[in-house]
Amino acid sequence: GEEFGIILRDEPQLAMTRLEALRENIASFNFPQVGQVHISMGYVLIGGQMLPANVVEQADRALYYAKENGRNQTCAYTQLLQRGEITEQPQHEGDIELF
Repeated sequence: GEEFGIILRDEPQLAMTRLEALRENIASFNFPQVGQVHISMGYVLIGGQMLPANVVEQADRALYYAKENGRNQTCAYTQLLQRGEITEQPQHEGDIELF
């Protein structure tokens, strides 16, 4: 499983719509070497002065929730918090780890 990031400058509902459309398009495409592929996505809305480390960690938590709870879906970090599906973790303060 590969992981990659996408940055969209959209309203929250439009971002979810676009990500879901991407997921559905990938799921319906027949790739020549492997056939059908399903993906899971997690995303976070970037607000204020969020540090990159916090953005990546929150999106990653939403992604792993999607993978561990059925796969082939798109999950929003904020919505998962609001529903009590995940708990908020301490935020990084002024550091970033590049890998």
